[in-house]
Amino acid sequence: MDAYCMGKLDVLFPEKNGRPSLVIVPEGMAEQVVAEKAASVFGMAQLHVRGDGHETPYSKGMTMIGSLTAASMRLAEREAGEQGITTVLTGDHGLRWTQTLTPCGRALVCRTEIVNAGGAPVTLDHAASFCLAGMTPFEAGLAPAPLLLLLELRGPP
Repeated sequence: MDAYCMGKLDVLFPEKNGRPSLVIVPEGMAEQVVAEKAASVFGMAQLHVRGDGHETPYSKGMTMIGSLTAASMRLAEREAGEQGITTVLTGDHGLRWTQTLTPCGRALVCRTEIVNAGGAPVTLDHAASFCLAGMTPFEAGLAPAPLLLLLELRGPP
């Protein structure tokens, strides 16, 4: 599992069946992550192309998480440097999903770009910059402190 330290956070990228996930934990706690649990949640790219089905009957279609579009996304490249981590996933329909994580004090800034590099137009009904699921990748009962979650959502300038 790839792991990087970004400020006060450790960023990990576990994979299960070729599908990359994203796990963020407090600095110094990467070794305590249970790899099987961390990679068993959802893939890091959550998007849904109109007409694609879902992997499981989870929530009977009331969410677009876990779509077959998301299931098709695979790691194409990852680059890590002082300015952050950029991950590129590609999948069905010719979609190219790029996520850049940049450190910002005790937080990370997440920027996502999705490009249709395929030959046909598609309607993207759902796209998420990140997925909040499986809030602790540790064994049951292990949480070092209360979670502090700050979200600021911005659209294009």
